[in-house]
Amino acid sequence: MKKEIKIDGVTYVLKNSLRNHFIFEEITGHIFSVNKTFDWIALFYSTLLANNEGFSMEFSDFVSLCDNQPEIFVEFQRFIVDVSKLEAQKATNDDVKKKTVSKRKK
Repeated sequence: MKKEIKIDGVTYVLKNSLRNHFIFEEITGHIFSVNKTFDWIALFYSTLLANNEGFSMEFSDFVSLCDNQPEIFVEFQRFIVDVSKLEAQKATNDDVKKKTVSKRKK
C-alpha cells in the first residue's frame, strides 16, 4: 500500500516496507515501539527517507515541522494503522484459505 503526503508543498510517498524499519533501527538503535512518541516520529522520518530520494530534511527540522503541522503526523499514523489492519486481514484470510485447502485434501 502506498500513499502520497504533501509537506511544505512537496509531495512525498509513504510506503510500508522493511527498508523503513531498517533505517529506523539504524537511526534509533532499537526496534519500533508503538508506545513511544519518539518512535512514531522517527518511523515517519525513516519512511520518508526510505521512499523519497529527494527528502533531505534534518531530523530536528522534521520534528519542528511535525510540531507546527501536527496534521501530517496524524495522517502518517493513520496510514500505518490502515496498513496494519490490511496486513492483519490478509493474514487472517490466508489462514482461512490454508485451512479450507487442508480440509479438502483429507
